[in-house]
Amino acid sequence: MFNLFDMLTVLYKYKRLYEKRCCWLMKKYGLRTADLDILFYIAHSGSRNLSKDIVDIGMSKANVSKSVDHLRKKELVTLSEDPEDRRCVHIETTESALSVILELRAIREDMAESLYQDISEEDRGIAVKVMRMIGDNANKELASEDMKDFREKGG
Repeated sequence: MFNLFDMLTVLYKYKRLYEKRCCWLMKKYGLRTADLDILFYIAHSGSRNLSKDIVDIGMSKANVSKSVDHLRKKELVTLSEDPEDRRCVHIETTESALSVILELRAIREDMAESLYQDISEEDRGIAVKVMRMIGDNANKELASEDMKDFREKGG
C-alpha cells in the first residue's frame, strides 16, 4: 500500500536525483540548488508576487533573499523598484541568465523523460492531478485553524 512515507521517500529521491543532475551546472556557474530553482521560477512565473510564491513552494524567506541577492551579484537577475509601490520590487532575469535557464530546462526535461519512462500519458496526467490535489489539501491544512492550534500546543 502506497502511504505517506512512500510518497515522502519518492519526493526525497526526486530531490536527490535533481541535485545530482544539476551538480555540474551549479559548479559551472557558481550557484546553489536554491539559486537554480529561484532563477527558473523567476523565468517562468510572469508578473507575480514572487517572494510569497517562492516561499509557498517550500523555501524560507531567508533563502529566497539570499539567493536573489546572489543571483543579482552574478548579474543573472535585476531588481527594480515599482514606481507606484516602493515596497514592491520587480525581479527579472537578465540576458546572461538565458544560458543557465536553457541548460536547467534541458536537465529538467531529460529528468522528466527518465522518470516517466514506461508510464503512459494517461497515468502521467493522473499522477499530476493527484499531486496537485495533495498539494491543495496540504495548503488547506496549513491555513486551517486546527493547524494554528497544533502549532500553539508545540506540535
